[in-house]
Amino acid sequence: MQTQKRGRRLVWCLLISEIPSLYGLFNWQLVSSERRLQLYHATKEQAKLLNLAYQDMQQQYKAMRQTLFTFLTSFVDIDTLLKQYLAILSPTLDEEASLTLIALVDRGRSLFQRAIEHARNMVHDQETLPIIDLFQIDANNKVIDSFSIPLLPIVSTEDREHFLALIEQLSAWMLEQQAFWDDRG
Repeated sequence: MQTQKRGRRLVWCLLISEIPSLYGLFNWQLVSSERRLQLYHATKEQAKLLNLAYQDMQQQYKAMRQTLFTFLTSFVDIDTLLKQYLAILSPTLDEEASLTLIALVDRGRSLFQRAIEHARNMVHDQETLPIIDLFQIDANNKVIDSFSIPLLPIVSTEDREHFLALIEQLSAWMLEQQAFWDDRG
């Protein structure tokens, strides 16, 4: 940056979230006590914000993981069930309705297969995250609880949005199936 009085100066452009890292680079003995107190309070506030962001990441991670496991366990046998559904109901319909039902069930099977594959990939990707073990210690320094959590509980926004889009497609497919049967009384 060029200034009128001092000539060229080096300028750093940092995200506000990177500022706390910068604090560690200063020789604090050269900073006034008033400024040190201000920076101390700013650092404490930044730490609170980081903690809140991490807790939010933990909650989102946990909710998505629970959603994935619920989905995968709920629809573990869906392909077999849809084949049986088709085998039982198709013969009760006229030829045109039977062909429509076959196409409808085939599309549902394809949607479920894609959603299940994507959910499995998301769970598999979560297995690669580094895990930390936490211990809760009482006043006597005895471990009273222990559990593991991912160090960086990250679920890709793309993966989450793609999974939710597949769920929306499945919901639309189920409504289409319901409409098919409603038309037949």
